[in-house]
Amino acid sequence: EEGGGALADLVRAIAGRLALGEAPRVCPVGGAFGLARLRTAFDRAVLKAYPHARVSAPRFDPAVGAVIAAWRLAGLELDATRRRALDASVRRAGTAS
Repeated sequence: EEGGGALADLVRAIAGRLALGEAPRVCPVGGAFGLARLRTAFDRAVLKAYPHARVSAPRFDPAVGAVIAAWRLAGLELDATRRRALDASVRRAGTAS
């Protein structure tokens, strides 16, 4: 319970610092969130602070998020064409052995 609350405190600090508003999208990532009790406590604490938040699994893994961030730093937006290419690339990588 304490661990989930402490992680939610980090969300509150970051959301406030980045001015994400009252309905931030929160994507818990990492092995600790595989612990059901921790994840439940985290979700509950985030939703207590932000009742309209969306707490869900990320669409992509962190490496793909880094690619998207790099594109944005380069001044490129993730338009429909790039999103389709990224989706296709991720699907191919997911099926590769």
